[in-house]
Amino acid sequence: MPHKLSRFWQELKRRRVIHVIVVYASAAFVIIELVNNIWETLQMPAWTPALTLILLVIGFPLAVIFTWIYGPSPDGITKEGAKVPGDRVPRFENSIAVLPFQDMSAEGDQEYFCDGMAEEIINSLAHVSNLKVIARTSAFAFKNHKMDMREIGEKLNVEALLEGSVRKSNNRLRITAQLIRAEDGLHIWSERFDRTLDDVFAIQDEISLAIVDHLKASLPNTERRSLLKHNVENPDVYDLYLLGRFYTNRRNTESLNRAIDLYRDAIRLDTAYALAYAGLSEALTLTGIGYCSLPLKDVFPKAKEAAQKAIQLNNELCEAHTAMAFAKQYFEFDWPVIEQEWKRAIELNPGYAPAHQWYGEYLFIMKRWEEAEKEIRLALELDPLSFVIQTELGWLYHYQNKMDQAIEQYRKVIETAPDYAVVHFNLGTALTIKKMYREAIEASKKAVDLSGGSPFMKAGLSYAYALSGDVASAIQIRDELIQLADSGHLVQGPLVTVYVGLKEREEAMRCLEIAYRNKENMSFLARAWYEDYLGSNLLSAVPGFQQIQKKIGLE
Repeated sequence: MPHKLSRFWQELKRRRVIHVIVVYASAAFVIIELVNNIWETLQMPAWTPALTLILLVIGFPLAVIFTWIYGPSPDGITKEGAKVPGDRVPRFENSIAVLPFQDMSAEGDQEYFCDGMAEEIINSLAHVSNLKVIARTSAFAFKNHKMDMREIGEKLNVEALLEGSVRKSNNRLRITAQLIRAEDGLHIWSERFDRTLDDVFAIQDEISLAIVDHLKASLPNTERRSLLKHNVENPDVYDLYLLGRFYTNRRNTESLNRAIDLYRDAIRLDTAYALAYAGLSEALTLTGIGYCSLPLKDVFPKAKEAAQKAIQLNNELCEAHTAMAFAKQYFEFDWPVIEQEWKRAIELNPGYAPAHQWYGEYLFIMKRWEEAEKEIRLALELDPLSFVIQTELGWLYHYQNKMDQAIEQYRKVIETAPDYAVVHFNLGTALTIKKMYREAIEASKKAVDLSGGSPFMKAGLSYAYALSGDVASAIQIRDELIQLADSGHLVQGPLVTVYVGLKEREEAMRCLEIAYRNKENMSFLARAWYEDYLGSNLLSAVPGFQQIQKKIGLE
């Protein structure tokens, strides 16, 4: 009921009914006073004041109804929802981007909270099946950039934009939100909320429902429940979770370790908070697939355990199933179960871009190229400015031996994301396959530098060195990785790549066996990696290689 009353009140304001009521009442008061003062002087009939009052009372509902049906526009009074001749404003196509909220707090220390508010609204709206919601990465690409709303709408290909600001002081919140028509920058809806931190979920709900209403998106009861479902009541726990998301999205070793600590702090305060477990699992998995150079023997079991707990607490949570599939994909061999988790995550939230993206990676490993392309393009539609997904589009060409297209795509990504190590790594490998060794070594070195010396990136550089004929440099990297292995790091997968480049089949197989026993990153065990990504048949005919592929279900 409060939500319905709130939405009705907002609609009255949007159609300017409240404005007309105030103006009409003021004018009526003036007219009544004027008639009362002059009717005798002008010798008007005695029933004049009464008639005036009756006419004004009759006119009031007519004015309200007229205003509800006909809305003021820059071209005059037009019927609500109709277009005047020459009107360029198209009907909404149910698409929106939620831009990062501005931090208006006195200390300027609430960036994480502002980002978290916007991200939570994105995640809520993604449950609405007939509403296209641009994912966080693309929507946040305009953060700290002063751009015209029409230009942002054009780049994201959406009809509406939500912007807002947050002023947070202790337990007090002031949140403003504005829904803007992207084509011309006009405001569709706006509201200011002066509440306490305890009301943050109610505010998110009101904003999300207002967007659905004003974009005329249908909302079945099941989707409405998902949109309004929250998993925590304690604002302090929620604050820790938002801060954890903030650091997770930074995608570097220091930030991921900080995120892991924050999720654990949230769990200590609320052991039943499923989202915190899902976030913890995701952050742990990310440290294990290239974002951390520490010994990782305990990372994946902990990631799986956290994901299992999240599912146990809330089996309807998309993020929980995504976390489970993500962890299993790089550490276990039960591929049908992994695919089932991906499909479940997408079923729960079809608008969740990371699920489509990572399911696409799963399909790469399976060598199911057409299905992989479908998922990657779906992810890209939801998150068009994501340089990570754009890079994976390059992978799609790369794995199918369309190297010219892959190289072109990688270079496009580098133009907009020059500091993204992975795209330089991929470019280096593609150039190596094309025997463009000088450029390949240059790109691979860049990947190593940007990643802070990641073993995965070093393996790519060694591969380029080896195939170019600079065996000494390739061996130098091999020796560095061997030292890491001796100190407990899980780098057998990268060492396989190194030995494949050096054409040392027996050493490559030895490291592959160890990587299999350690359950290292599945990407470095799969046939698709060596045959399609590296373009090598060195191991294909080796019985031991075929046995490993059979053991991991990828024969």
